[in-house]
Amino acid sequence: MNDLQDSDCLFLTADGYPITHTMVARLLERVKTWAEVPKLHPLVCRNTSSVRYLVNGGDAFSLQKILRHTSLEMTRK
Repeated sequence: MNDLQDSDCLFLTADGYPITHTMVARLLERVKTWAEVPKLHPLVCRNTSSVRYLVNGGDAFSLQKILRHTSLEMTRK
């Protein structure tokens, strides 16, 4: 295990290291191929999860914090 605290990273490898952007991109490429989804990338996942958050009762102010937007207008887009 490395010296990172558990709260520093949301996802870790089996060895306890942070998952990198490259790892996420490779995983999404495999899922995209397997599921035959032509346009699957991190921004699609972020936007979809944001909409689902709101549909399931989340509020725009907490979503703004989750997404780390500086303005509510950006969250509304």
